[in-house]
Amino acid sequence: MSTIQDRAQSHLIAIEQIHDLKFLNREEIAELVAQSAADERQALLICTAINLWAAGNRVTGEAKIPEDLITSVENHVFQRSSGKTGIMQDGQSKSKRAKKG
Repeated sequence: MSTIQDRAQSHLIAIEQIHDLKFLNREEIAELVAQSAADERQALLICTAINLWAAGNRVTGEAKIPEDLITSVENHVFQRSSGKTGIMQDGQSKSKRAKKG
């Protein structure tokens, strides 16, 4: 298990404890996070999205994290598809990059 996967696993356990739930696919999602994130900061961003999903949908009990949630974070936050909004791969927003420019 990679460091990023370990970190994702820890974040997911914390989310379970906060929201009094159990992710039925926690290990698979931690592995997917590790494959998707370039570093621990990106893993935290993905897990933050998972936390927001759980809180916003009032998820309790046993639940599965939708894999498309991870894909959505990849596409919109990490700029892997449109390149129009969000955080660039180096962690700078487009507006900060444009101002340096």
